[in-house]
Amino acid sequence: MSQFGLLVKIKCNITTSLESVDTSVLAGHGLVSREDTAAKNIMDVGGNGGGLPVNNKQRAMLPNKSRGEFTRNPRKDSEGLSESPDLEFEYADTDKWAAELSELYSYTEGPEFTLNRTCFEEEFRAHVSDKKWTELDAAQHRAHAMRLLDNLEVIAREKRLKVARAILYMAQGTFAECSSEAEVQHWMRYNVFLLLDVGTFSALVELLNMEIDNSAACSSAVRKPAISLADSTDLRVLLNIMYLMVETIQQEDPADRPEWRVIRETIRAELGSPLFNNEPISVMLFGMVTKFCSGHAPHFPMKKVLLLLWKSILFTLGGFEQLQSIKVRKREELGLPPLPEDSIRVIRSMRAASPPASASDLIEQQQKRARREHKALIKQDNLDAFNEKDPYKAEDPREDEDDNDDNDNSIETETFPLERDEVMPPPIPHPPSERVSFPKGLPWAPKHKYVSIAEIQIAKEEEFQKTPLSGGEEEVEMCSTELLYQGILPSLPQYMIALLKILLAAAPTSKAKTDSINILADVLPEEMPTTVLQSMKLGVDVNRHKEIIVKAISAILLLLLKHFKLNHIYQFEYMAQHLVFANCIPLILKFFNQNIMSYITAKNSISVLDFPHCVVHELPELTAESLEAGDNNQFCWRNLFSCINLLRILNKLTKWKHSRTMMLVVFKSAPILKRALKVKQAMMQLYVLKLLKVQTKYLGRQWRKSNMKTMSAIYQKVRHRLNDDWAYGNDLDARPWDFQAEECALRANIERFNSRRYDKTHSNPDFLPVDNCLQSVLGQRVDLPEDFQMNYDLWLERELELENMKVKSKQILQKHEKKWKNTATILEHIQRHYQSVRQQIEAQEKAAVAQARISLQALELEIVKMRKREAELDRLAQTDNNVYFLQEWPSLLRLCEEDHLLAFHEVSEDPLLPFESIKKAVEQFGRQLEAFCDKEFGIISQTADSGEQQESGETEEDDMQESDKASISQSCGLSEVNNTVTLQPVEPTTRAEFLQYSA
Repeated sequence: MSQFGLLVKIKCNITTSLESVDTSVLAGHGLVSREDTAAKNIMDVGGNGGGLPVNNKQRAMLPNKSRGEFTRNPRKDSEGLSESPDLEFEYADTDKWAAELSELYSYTEGPEFTLNRTCFEEEFRAHVSDKKWTELDAAQHRAHAMRLLDNLEVIAREKRLKVARAILYMAQGTFAECSSEAEVQHWMRYNVFLLLDVGTFSALVELLNMEIDNSAACSSAVRKPAISLADSTDLRVLLNIMYLMVETIQQEDPADRPEWRVIRETIRAELGSPLFNNEPISVMLFGMVTKFCSGHAPHFPMKKVLLLLWKSILFTLGGFEQLQSIKVRKREELGLPPLPEDSIRVIRSMRAASPPASASDLIEQQQKRARREHKALIKQDNLDAFNEKDPYKAEDPREDEDDNDDNDNSIETETFPLERDEVMPPPIPHPPSERVSFPKGLPWAPKHKYVSIAEIQIAKEEEFQKTPLSGGEEEVEMCSTELLYQGILPSLPQYMIALLKILLAAAPTSKAKTDSINILADVLPEEMPTTVLQSMKLGVDVNRHKEIIVKAISAILLLLLKHFKLNHIYQFEYMAQHLVFANCIPLILKFFNQNIMSYITAKNSISVLDFPHCVVHELPELTAESLEAGDNNQFCWRNLFSCINLLRILNKLTKWKHSRTMMLVVFKSAPILKRALKVKQAMMQLYVLKLLKVQTKYLGRQWRKSNMKTMSAIYQKVRHRLNDDWAYGNDLDARPWDFQAEECALRANIERFNSRRYDKTHSNPDFLPVDNCLQSVLGQRVDLPEDFQMNYDLWLERELELENMKVKSKQILQKHEKKWKNTATILEHIQRHYQSVRQQIEAQEKAAVAQARISLQALELEIVKMRKREAELDRLAQTDNNVYFLQEWPSLLRLCEEDHLLAFHEVSEDPLLPFESIKKAVEQFGRQLEAFCDKEFGIISQTADSGEQQESGETEEDDMQESDKASISQSCGLSEVNNTVTLQPVEPTTRAEFLQYSA
């Protein structure tokens, strides 16, 4: 190129230079915080639809031209493309087996390896004392495994935990008796298959269910302010054993024994079937995730749960190779042409784009640096301002230049023929039968048009909806994917929200206030570190912990989307729609809104502490320098794996969905995705270019004009349809789409599909299709079983015997019914008689009680009278006046005879009060009292006669003495009444006695 041409080009570039710098670039060099970048470039995941304004504190961090604050120019992403190395990354289902094993354990769990060994040796030495585990034969190994399994069912929690640790030590390969990592892995495989053969996995699932339902542990964890490793010891031990079993058994080896292969297929079928608690084990693990996110069980070790969930889905449903074979088989069953190629294999053969900086680029960069020294930094418009604009309108040139400067750096729109091979690799030739869509008018359209499985499934579903009666019953293949979908269907929205919550908490761009859940429960120790070295080690462990969680969640979501799409397109759409509703798209963009190259090349691992290296070799002394240096790997496999998975998930969510593509445009995903092209890995670049391709139609002509290098990469890397207008779509083509109606129609189709296939138990029986055609019913072929055809006579005899038994049983039943009726009649009569007798008894009881009350009242009155009479008698007996005594006694005597004795006589006639003996005693007492009184009266009369004959000279003292004697004798006579009860009245014989008796 001539010097004049260069000057003209420099002038054009100066006029279109950027007047603002993206804050994400400043964040990569430490000038602006990551939080400011996230607030400016991505919408809040809560889905409020607007951007976050920049506060005063963030605005103060930007340089101010008036204060003379000028910083050095950040290096552009395009400038670093030539410096970043090619990443030798091979995409697969999982990492190497040793790496997957080491990621199960956090570095904080290091001391538990020795504890597991101690528990095993205590159990082992109690039965075998002279040999090691590796020296026993197969029968002894099996016997000890059975003993451990029996001891696992004890009630005592401490004892059960020790046995579980012993089993975990076996699953870890009995590393104390091994000298190398390969030997540990050998014994791991042997011990795991031994434990699976004796039925340990089912026992572990039952124990895991018990720990999940342990309300005491959940309530104590909820009340604790800080949760540590000690709160989840039992769960971690069980999950470690189950993960080691699943991870080990899915590693196929040609040298495996035949019985091991049978065990592998048996366990695969059991894991995919609803045998454990009437649901697949994956559904149980999903339940743990939702319980953890709801806050009811914050002590769950979520990293181990997610890893086990990922490996269970991978083992039961299959990885990418199994997906490809299932796809080929389904296309053959549907009569579709075979696939010409495997996309994953094609991508693996591609090489990453590494465009070098040309001379014109260097001149442009120098001119821009000189230009920016005299300009102030202007902050980027936030999302609120963008949303107020028309999304279909061409963008402002300043924004186009901002996006362009982010990655392309105004790369030239044309290159020399010799430079094109260096800039981009040559396009890969594709066979003509790939995904292309020819116009219908062309004669070769039906021959070469690509028809997907999803199109056939949608057409069949429409046919079922149109003709529900004549369409017949749908034959659903009950594969592992179908069983898993049926298991998670009732709570699938909650499962997706829970996974995205954990992904948000584990994302490196998440701020502290967005961590609504604590995902570090199974990595934080009970005692926090006290030294700098311990703090650095814990920091590495925490970052590694989050990276593993992101890796597991991304793999789970991708596997489910892939398998559901193959099983039925509406299963995939149902899951994808709920992911979109849960703001998965802005969450993934938030994840990529960082220095993605730094994330991929992060060294958050300590190789000497990884399992099984840490249990085989002696640990060297760790220093701060060794922790900072990390390992010598060029990149972190799990981080690059996670990034590719998230890009694939985003691509699946937005592919052929215009409303979701507009979400990418609204969230300004173009500069975020273009920064991801900085990673020189072919597969990652391909999916980034696919995401950029779907939104170029809506970004406007100016953006396409300013990003021609990205457009060229899309042309060369991404597969196209012949009538695809992605590169030249104008604004008018983008307007007519009714995005809301599109999503509503899709949702209605999904609901009809789920209702038709899975909601049969709740459907109204009146509206079920019925075949009312007589010919079709009679014309149906009845398939008889082989046993029936071979043993017809025996079947007929059994049928006759069954009929006779039915008749006899019916007759016996009728007899018993008659007897029962008679018995019921008798019982009814007895009941009536019982009621009548009861009523009579109650009436008599009431009458008797009333009579007793009357008699009691009469007795009480008589008692009162008797007490009164007794008082009169006592007063009369104690009187000294004889004349008064004689005057009162006859009336008192008559009163006693008339009232007292007659009253007792009347009372004695009461049948309820038999007082005959009392009556007799009282009559006898009365007679004795009468005799005594007559005798005393006679003595008194004699005393009166003799007193008249005495002389008048007797003194008053003699009268007093006589009266005293009479009173004494009277009192003595009264006291001796009981002694004279048996005396009878004496008949008078002389005149003196007659006078005494008459007196």
